[in-house]
Amino acid sequence: MQDFLKSDNKSETELSGIQCSALAYILQMSEEVLDELDLAKYKTSEDGRWRLVPAIVNFRKARLHDVFVFGGSIGSLAIALTANPSHLTELHLSSVSLGEYAEDLFTHLGHPNCRLETLRIENSTLSENNCAALLSALKSNPPYLKHLDLIRCNLEGSGMKQLYDYLESPHCKIQFKRSVHLT
Repeated sequence: MQDFLKSDNKSETELSGIQCSALAYILQMSEEVLDELDLAKYKTSEDGRWRLVPAIVNFRKARLHDVFVFGGSIGSLAIALTANPSHLTELHLSSVSLGEYAEDLFTHLGHPNCRLETLRIENSTLSENNCAALLSALKSNPPYLKHLDLIRCNLEGSGMKQLYDYLESPHCKIQFKRSVHLT
């Protein structure tokens, strides 16, 4: 795994699930705060990508693409958001199936240790409950969150209108970009 980390062609090497677990462990144990973890750059299975998620705790930026969020993976994201100290300042979720677990993720945005400045959700669906949970988290006034992007997202139910009303109100200090499908 040390050779893999030093390699210039990381995206060409296919990693097994076990190798992803070993890589995540090495990255977690590193004392160095790393710049960006982009799971799309690793050639592995969906299971392998999720085995890399715990390493997010040592990165400033994380990009999760084309994955399904389940209970255990939310725990890894929550740890990355609320670790003391938390280094994660940007989280990009693209084509991610958040499902019922989005509420658990959003509640961590208001945690005192959370240093997330940018949250970008792209090509995903947020249910009415997800919208309500995100709104509640934003109203808890997360001190560091400055940018929220909802790009090509499907927002469902009345929670969407309440979320937009808040984001477009003068009380909200978060820069908001949207390009959504309303359902």
